[in-house]
Amino acid sequence: MARERYLLDSGESTIHDDSYLNMSREEKRKNWWDYNKWYVVLGLIAVIMIFYYTYQHITYVEPDYRVALLTQVSVEDAALTDLADHLEPYGEDLNGDGEVKIEILMYANDGVPSDDANYANYLESMEVFHTKYLADYNVCESMLWIIDEASYKMIGAQVEDVYAPFDKSVADPENDRWIPVDSLESMKDIKFPSIKGYDHSFTEQDINKLLSRYNFCLRMKENSQIEFKDSLIKYHADSEKLLNNLINNTKMVEG
Repeated sequence: MARERYLLDSGESTIHDDSYLNMSREEKRKNWWDYNKWYVVLGLIAVIMIFYYTYQHITYVEPDYRVALLTQVSVEDAALTDLADHLEPYGEDLNGDGEVKIEILMYANDGVPSDDANYANYLESMEVFHTKYLADYNVCESMLWIIDEASYKMIGAQVEDVYAPFDKSVADPENDRWIPVDSLESMKDIKFPSIKGYDHSFTEQDINKLLSRYNFCLRMKENSQIEFKDSLIKYHADSEKLLNNLINNTKMVEG
């Protein structure tokens, strides 16, 4: 009985609102869009993101080598690409995809600025530098490193446990754990298109000065985590061969 009273009191129009039925087709489409447009937009965004990441995954070419660049001067992406392109002819197709690909990982610690305004940025870059350097060291992402003296010193006493000594015939006379980049014939004609830093403004004429600051270093395999994983032992050997090809100016593929 109470149920019937509620139904009678509520009125027929609120239970069976037929206004939607009287709408035109155009009005129904507009009404549907008003209620569902954000679901459509979000759905399209989701589809685009799925397509994008799927495309990136399908087209991504895993590099054969990763080479770390530890530098006190931030280098533009275009310069990193040029550096990789220059090194690739000296490498080999390790993953069998038909091409040699080298990825340059830059760990920058922009030098101490001359003005206080940039000092906070300097401290931040130092923190990022150490975080990236330690992450690479722990996972052995790169075995071959290109490093300037300032960055080398920032690693401190750890260097003797990080970098392998070289034969005196190729090593720097004052430090047998690095090979000056500009001492190698294979690196004579490399050019960086654009370079930036807090207190640096390099032109093309300054390239030789910049290269003279860099050195090749190779991760030490002995007494490190590299010794305990076959894939890392092979990667280390392949990276050492890449460096030897650069030392001997021996190209594996024409570039």
